[in-house]
Amino acid sequence: MPQTAVTTGAVFLILSSLLVAVDCTGSEADKLASLLKTYFRCKPCNPLDCPALPLDCEPVRETGICACCMTCALTLGEACGARTEKCGVGLQCRPLPSETLTPLETLLAGRGICQRARKG
Repeated sequence: MPQTAVTTGAVFLILSSLLVAVDCTGSEADKLASLLKTYFRCKPCNPLDCPALPLDCEPVRETGICACCMTCALTLGEACGARTEKCGVGLQCRPLPSETLTPLETLLAGRGICQRARKG
């Protein structure tokens, strides 16, 4: 039986996609991020190495397992996905109703749109 090698990139993509798909937030996301950083041996974060942000943007943590710096959040109507920055407060990255792919496939393909978060 052939063996399949799982690359670090594949593990990262799968875990990142799961975070997006389940809309993991708050302490659950922080715990998972901490575990992943340990697994991937991220180098220490030095905020002084991060670029300055424009004054008119909503700061959010960069995407990715070893994310250290802040970046600007995506706004309503912007394209989003598993490999893009995060949508701003009150927004979620979701597929359009006309999308033919599954929600997970849509997010992996970067074909989501930042939409108002659903209440409930």
